[in-house]
Amino acid sequence: MKEQKKSKSLEIVEKQRALVVEKIIEDMKRDGLHWSEPYIPSLSPHNPVSGTVYQGGNRFHLGFVGYMRGFTDNRWCTFNQIRDSGWHLKKGAKAALIEKWREFSIKEENEDTGEKEVTGHYLRCVGYWNVFNASEIEGIPAPPVPEHVSDRTAAIADDLILSSRCPIVESMRYQGSAGYAPGSDRILIAPRETFLSDE
Repeated sequence: MKEQKKSKSLEIVEKQRALVVEKIIEDMKRDGLHWSEPYIPSLSPHNPVSGTVYQGGNRFHLGFVGYMRGFTDNRWCTFNQIRDSGWHLKKGAKAALIEKWREFSIKEENEDTGEKEVTGHYLRCVGYWNVFNASEIEGIPAPPVPEHVSDRTAAIADDLILSSRCPIVESMRYQGSAGYAPGSDRILIAPRETFLSDE
């Protein structure tokens, strides 16, 4: 049977994925098993224009690119969305690739009824888009700050921080990836005002 020719979209997506894998392997060789820590962000990359919250491989890829480029903003837009919103890309801005996959049904004729029935599904890459991080977009409004609910938990947390010999570092860099850094003996966490509540 003749092998089907790959679509250009699939070739571009596969090339982008290979670049990410190569970078991860390079970092593993340099940093050992600590390579995985920065690549598991939970910043929920999303598109502020369409409201899309990126999932699956797109979430991983945008988190990876955001970390590698030092972005603290988790918003990503296409060039057309930027233009149509009256914003502008900063000089030297670089895009990241997102993929779109679609599920298609496999249908076969039922021998008993003669009708076509769904017997399975398959995924197919139907396109890709370049998106830019909000950090590289001029004129984009600041992200909305969720309302922070404060209660007595904050006082308990402050007491714990004061009594701890382990320094606690609050920074936007750790949004969605809080943890303990054994090498520097520090707790790293996003600023408390970025959480929905003190609890």
